Amino acid sequence: MLFMLRKRYLSTGLLLLLLASLVLPAEATEIRVIDLATYLDLVQAQNLDLKVAEIQLVQSELAYKRAEAANWGTGSRQAARKAESDWAQAQASFAETRSGIMQEAVSRYFAVILAEMDLQIRERRLELAQARREITERKVGQGISSEMDLLQATRDVERAKLDLERARQTYEERVLSFNSYAGAEQTTYLPGDPPIYPIVKYDPEVAVQKALESSSRLRRLRELADLARLELLKTEAEGAAELVLAAARNDLVLAELEVRRAEAQLQANVRSDLFTLKSLEKQIALSQLDLEIQLATYETVEKQYEAGLLTGRDLDEAAANLWQSQQAVLEAKRSYALQLLAFKELLGEELE
Repeated sequence: MLFMLRKRYLSTGLLLLLLASLVLPAEATEIRVIDLATYLDLVQAQNLDLKVAEIQLVQSELAYKRAEAANWGTGSRQAARKAESDWAQAQASFAETRSGIMQEAVSRYFAVILAEMDLQIRERRLELAQARREITERKVGQGISSEMDLLQATRDVERAKLDLERARQTYEERVLSFNSYAGAEQTTYLPGDPPIYPIVKYDPEVAVQKALESSSRLRRLRELADLARLELLKTEAEGAAELVLAAARNDLVLAELEVRRAEAQLQANVRSDLFTLKSLEKQIALSQLDLEIQLATYETVEKQYEAGLLTGRDLDEAAANLWQSQQAVLEAKRSYALQLLAFKELLGEELE
């Protein structure tokens, strides 16, 4: 019987042999199976690219504070605006970098699972090819099949072996990539079973409000609007010329418009992401329903094949459909995880 979705370990111990074949130090650490949330925590704490981005953000903050202190003496509005703009850009750049790194982490988590599934698929196909060759050998001995049939069956076995070797190499590469992305210098972690989604149901209005409260960009734009308002009051109190007052008023109007535009865009993004999540939930449900259908079909075909009512080609086709359905479920869950991560970032939450 084929595996249902995915087993933690192969019955043949293939994965254990694969892990043992990876380049490890003499004293290898114990391999831990971790869930997605734990992996994201590790990436957030240990990923080298993220560490570099964090240091660059700190440097930008220090530069902003130095510029701010210098501007107290000169009172240069232009210099102050440039410092504020540079700091806002640095924050936005860091947020974008962090988001990209976490999205990539989700992809690498599922990539190992998919590679493991493909490995099991290739192993099963090799077993089927070897079984068919044995049957063909017996038929040749009975005069039912020709030597050409045996050559073709042997070719299928060799092709299946090559596919298995390629799948093994891909799995090893993805395991190493999965670990290195979390700052592990050796094979320390393996992904656990895929998360079960959906986890949380969101009320659109509550989600919008939370996003508005947690947005660092929106918070910064509001601060800039407050600064523009104070600058206008200061300019009025100093009795500045009309052109200077007009410029200060325009600065305030522009800052307030930027706040309103950011609020509208953020609300639209939250509602759009919620709609996408609901669509992906339906996709998961449909893919799981299709998997159940394909599993039942395969079980029927396998029994008919064992009874001699169907050919090996019929069994192969049913197995391929089942494997594709299993992969479709994982792909749907990966898409949901990526979308959920992006959505939770809008709300200032972590992926569970």
